[in-house]
Amino acid sequence: METPKNILDSELSFLIEVNNDLSENYNILKSHYKYCNVDFLLVNINNLYSCYCEYKEVKYKSGFDTYDSYFIGKVKLENIRDYYNECIFCWDFRKSKENDFFWIKYDNDFFDKYECEYDERNNSYRYKILNKDCEVGYDKFIEYYKQISNRKLNHNKEN
Repeated sequence: METPKNILDSELSFLIEVNNDLSENYNILKSHYKYCNVDFLLVNINNLYSCYCEYKEVKYKSGFDTYDSYFIGKVKLENIRDYYNECIFCWDFRKSKENDFFWIKYDNDFFDKYECEYDERNNSYRYKILNKDCEVGYDKFIEYYKQISNRKLNHNKEN
């Protein structure tokens, strides 16, 4: 696997961790484009099921050990809707708090379900994804991906 020059240390660590935990039946690709809307493409090489992953390693600000919500930029979310529909968002706080890994699978209801707010610091709009809607745990994320990627994709046809 060729490692892109623009990969962040946190993304490289996550890529290696996921690669080790998924096994030899998967390929993981990282975009070489610094501003790509997603970070990774996970592919089951047996059935070519694929899913995108947007990954953020974050740390709690001083005085916090939990958050009620996480953010995805409006433009990023619109591009994911238009071009990368099968996507999982991950927020990794494990460097701040050992088991805090939150994730949610994208669906088109995000635009109606979540509040869009203006982020003055970045001069852009972002969607506020609620913590209560997210799944918790890195191991659960790996198991979920294995489950969805190993399902029989041609279940209506006889082999």
